[in-house]
Amino acid sequence: MWAREQREHSTIKETAGDFEGYVAAARRRLRDHGFTEEFRLDEDPRRQDERLTWIEYLEFEYWWLDKRARSVETAQERHERVWEKIVESGIPRPGETREELLASHARPTADGNSPLTRHSARQEASQGKLIDRLKRTAQVCKAAKAAETRQLRLVEWALAQMPRKPKPPSAGPAKTGNKRRRQEDDDDAADDDEADAGGYAGKRWRLTAKGGPAD
Repeated sequence: MWAREQREHSTIKETAGDFEGYVAAARRRLRDHGFTEEFRLDEDPRRQDERLTWIEYLEFEYWWLDKRARSVETAQERHERVWEKIVESGIPRPGETREELLASHARPTADGNSPLTRHSARQEASQGKLIDRLKRTAQVCKAAKAAETRQLRLVEWALAQMPRKPKPPSAGPAKTGNKRRRQEDDDDAADDDEADAGGYAGKRWRLTAKGGPAD
């Protein structure tokens, strides 16, 4: 249920619905974030074990983290462009930062007027719009960064909840089988020592009766 929704709304959209492309993109995204474990997704997510499904979920959250990071980058670029226009317009005083400019614009001067009244009415209106844009883009940056931080915490949680790798099959039974086979070989050797002149045929019969030699 969840995996099917994930595939419809995230990476598989970027690969035009191609499952092999989806798997390749998922591996690439996980590697980019330092997750290097090899895995193979099933086209039917219901056939996947718990860990494999969780790996796919982790990739989904990384997809969102990348999306949040792009939003932050876009918001910062817009904010910087507005600030450049403000600097070109000569609005900030020498050495005045954007934070100081926004703070001074948010409160009136001692005489109750806007800090921009030193300019003409037309200039004040134009510069006021630029500063309003700077305020809005600053707010968008703040919101985008907060969303990215929340998503990063979710990714950290998903990593911490990752099911453990299944243990490899125990080698115990194989060792027991080898010990049994060695014992049978020892018994055959003892029988050979007691065989008469027709011993070769007797040995062949005994091996055949036991299912044949293990080549």
